[in-house]
Amino acid sequence: MKIINLSEADCGSVELTFKANVKYTNLSSEHRVEKRRQSTFVYVKKGSIHYSFDGGEFESGNEVLIYVPQDGNYKYDIKNADFAQIEVEFYYRGEPTAFSEYPVLVKCVDMAEVRGAFRRLEQGAEIFEKRAVAFILLDQFNKFCNRNYNNVSKITPAIEYISAHCNEKIYMEDIAKMCLLSESQMRRIFREELGMSPIDFKNSKRMENARELLKYSHMTIGEIANSMGFENTYSFSAFFKKQRGISPREYKKGDAVSV
Repeated sequence: MKIINLSEADCGSVELTFKANVKYTNLSSEHRVEKRRQSTFVYVKKGSIHYSFDGGEFESGNEVLIYVPQDGNYKYDIKNADFAQIEVEFYYRGEPTAFSEYPVLVKCVDMAEVRGAFRRLEQGAEIFEKRAVAFILLDQFNKFCNRNYNNVSKITPAIEYISAHCNEKIYMEDIAKMCLLSESQMRRIFREELGMSPIDFKNSKRMENARELLKYSHMTIGEIANSMGFENTYSFSAFFKKQRGISPREYKKGDAVSV
């Protein structure tokens, strides 16, 4: 899948050809999605929804905008029996294309314009008006990405350091200094922009490494535990099961479906 970074200077050269298909849905309970067939903007009209995926999670209230990527793997859990949402789906030509790997809660956008766009859909928009609404949502998402990029750039040194040293002990004070931020500022930006704490981000990176080694290497579970800095196999197994819901042995054998 091709990921387009809307914060890049040359993103305007990317041609997005799509058609919008509007769906009104009332959902309930928990659902798991693998390799979603299209990118989608979701407007939560009533209720709240919780999304979880490798490396993050978020929960939204009503009247919010969510971007869900094509080819994405994630779970969502509806928190209200009378939940309702409206979707605008995008079908791209050629290579699967998305703006992110995981679902995104689009914050700090002009919700009055978003509400107005979806109101037009509810009033029976024709095909060209549907496409116009889709471009309004893309514009709002683009503005969000530009603001988000500025904040994420502040914690880029921490993100890069944690990613490279996730198997080692890391001190929050040290990585906050790398970013020229206080610990509280750094934690706040991590929460706001990545949807998780620095520790959760470290654990997500550690899990990525563990899954790669279990899936593709010939190392034993004990050898993997040792290479990743765990005191023993038991500690590694407890960490993996807490994060993944199954044991490393079960994952290595493929006893459970990976999402």
